[in-house]
Amino acid sequence: MNVEEIQKINELSKQLLSHGVVETPSEAVIRAEEMMKQPSEKAKEASQKEDEISYLKETIRSLTSDVRQMSEAIINLNDIHIKLKEQVDELAKKQAEDKPVAPLETTAASDTSGSDTPSETNAETSETNENQDNPFSEKDIALDKIFYFGQK
Repeated sequence: MNVEEIQKINELSKQLLSHGVVETPSEAVIRAEEMMKQPSEKAKEASQKEDEISYLKETIRSLTSDVRQMSEAIINLNDIHIKLKEQVDELAKKQAEDKPVAPLETTAASDTSGSDTPSETNAETSETNENQDNPFSEKDIALDKIFYFGQK
């Protein structure tokens, strides 16, 4: 302690005794020292709080900038998604337009032959359509090989 602090403590202890806050001079000195130390502790606490506040402000700034960047990225991704969806729709339309409508050759053959019944021609067309769509034959896919039907 320096001389100025000791003088302040003595002055404060005299005032505490005169106002009747403490009863003995030793209590007055102890109480005065406690009162003198409190402002320095408060100053330390205040500086710590200011440091915490500045740290929190900096953290908030960085988080805000990160959120802005992410929102811009989301907007860009949304735009790209919309463009890709439009391109897919255009390609689907072009593919639908380019796909030729198959003429019914089986109906022309049934008109000329005359002996085939309409049910036979329908069965033939369904078989040809199935063969065009499905590259596998019935021999490739046998239900008895896939599913168990009981004792064998």
